[in-house]
Amino acid sequence: MRFLFLCFFLVAQPSFSQTKELRAYSTPSPELSGKLFNTQTGEFLSDEEIQKLKSEIPKFQYEPVYDIAGKVEKYLFDPEDPRKVILRNPALQPKVGEEFPEFVFQTVKGKEVTTASMRGNWSLLFFKNSISTLHQAQFDQLLADLNEASTEVKIQAIAIFAYDEPIEPLLENHPIDGVKNGNGFFQRFHLTSMPTVFLINPEGQIAAKFEGTKPIDFQSFLEN
Repeated sequence: MRFLFLCFFLVAQPSFSQTKELRAYSTPSPELSGKLFNTQTGEFLSDEEIQKLKSEIPKFQYEPVYDIAGKVEKYLFDPEDPRKVILRNPALQPKVGEEFPEFVFQTVKGKEVTTASMRGNWSLLFFKNSISTLHQAQFDQLLADLNEASTEVKIQAIAIFAYDEPIEPLLENHPIDGVKNGNGFFQRFHLTSMPTVFLINPEGQIAAKFEGTKPIDFQSFLEN
């Protein structure tokens, strides 16, 4: 019996090692070709320059720049500080009183929503990284408040999640749409607190901002 167990271990061990090795390569690096921008020269690096950079500084850092659709437009590389840690800057978040930055959302209900299409009505944007960490009581109350408010005021609500998750059941039968794979918007707007919620007035200005798990009391602003 001990002999059989030893044989199984010796046969299985390479298989386990191969599985671990495959997992190490399961997340590909971003495609830098044609997108890595040298902030010193004001030019994009060629493929040859990128390969040379990878060999000389294997862990060089770059800052992604996202377009209005939340897709990477380019990566900024500073040769003066190639290992600079890139962090979101809360000071660059959209602020109350300002117009909300331009965007284009593709929703799970098959709609294209833009800053222009939201004009004329109240809008609420709920940003949350993942449904796995959703504060359910807070979100349920938000849905209840949206159901109540929508009987008196036309309000467009959208929940934006960072990853490709099954968010449809969460939004079903409620006056709220959703966006998957929205991580680029979190980066573009430098969001750090989860959730972050923006209430936008019919003129396109941010009327209120809510962060964290406190109540999202947006209805009081609709009455003003």
